[in-house]
Amino acid sequence: MNEGNNPVAVWVVDRSGNRKSFETSVILDTVVPILSILKEVGGTETANDTVKVEGRVDDYSRITVNNEEFSPDWEGNFAVDVPLELGQNNIQVDAYDDAGNVTSYRATVTRIEKPKFSIPIPVIAAAVLLLGGIIFFVVKKIRDSQYEYEDDDDDDDDDNDDGEYEDDNSDDEEDDNGFSGDNPADNADDISSEHRVKEDGSGLGNIPRRESGGSRKKNLKPSKFRPHKIKNKRQEIISIAYYALLLIVTIVIFNYVILLGTTSSGSMEPTLRVGNFCVYNALAYTASEPERGDIIMFNFAKDGREVAYVKRVIGIPGDKIQFLDGYVIINGQTVNESAYIPENVETNCERSFEVPENSYFVMGDNRENSYDSRYWENPYVPRKEIRGKFMFSSDFPITVKEFFASL
Repeated sequence: MNEGNNPVAVWVVDRSGNRKSFETSVILDTVVPILSILKEVGGTETANDTVKVEGRVDDYSRITVNNEEFSPDWEGNFAVDVPLELGQNNIQVDAYDDAGNVTSYRATVTRIEKPKFSIPIPVIAAAVLLLGGIIFFVVKKIRDSQYEYEDDDDDDDDDNDDGEYEDDNSDDEEDDNGFSGDNPADNADDISSEHRVKEDGSGLGNIPRRESGGSRKKNLKPSKFRPHKIKNKRQEIISIAYYALLLIVTIVIFNYVILLGTTSSGSMEPTLRVGNFCVYNALAYTASEPERGDIIMFNFAKDGREVAYVKRVIGIPGDKIQFLDGYVIINGQTVNESAYIPENVETNCERSFEVPENSYFVMGDNRENSYDSRYWENPYVPRKEIRGKFMFSSDFPITVKEFFASL
């Protein structure tokens, strides 16, 4: 037979010479379907409810994904959305030809819970401190305004009211012109002739004036005290500088001393559960190096951007790591991990690794549902990408919705 369709004629003859024939064909196809996947999806984590599988198929008769048949375009290109459930999902694409040859593609994709909307803790802390500073500053300004000087325009009003503030001792004093404050009539005989009306008809005589030191003394209103404007300005600058410094210190602390975050996936269960509020020490590795068993936060490049991952350190520089019968073998010795993973959990991987200098091999405690060094194209975490060491976790509600729901 030749490659392709081969016609076959079949004759059946009995002893009497009667014969009957029929024709059929046999397809000889030694070339299997050609199936290529454009983007590898195996070993990835996603919060979406579907994953897109894109590729091209040639020399086929039909194609299925998870036993569901679909139709590529006329050139054989396809892009199909595969539904996902929480946890691990097995994806299988099979391309068949008429001869029964099959080409398959298999992948495992992990669906995680969608991260809950939350406001970063450093932002909340900075906002609270800033708001408190603004409130304090406004209250202080209001209180200071109660001690301002009265305007100069109000002095005239004070002069008009001077009569109401005569000195109580004015009646007992005698002015410079000889008047007694007790009874003016008693002083009539003491008035000299030069004080009387002149005979030449020039009008009234010279009426004695009160000197500035007379008995009617001006008693000013009690003025309200306010610090000097220059001093107030300096205090305002100091206050602004104080709260600005407080804000800067808060930002520095929550970025370079203490790191805060929440667990968005189940890859570290049962140690860390989804939604746990976690605290990390950003200074833990300034004078020491990560050790096996440490839980670390590190930067990980994903989809063209950096995200924060949390995993457990399994291998340190120089370690040779293998996997056998569900156990982790480091430098030829089986690792006892009963302190953080259940005994019935297996750790499987067909690859072996040798950790280079200044790098670390990490895995999640949920070995059957963790996207970690076993699956990454570059399986090692560079030392410079490690941001902090896990300290403790809490179920403290940090999302806006959970916070108000907990009240």
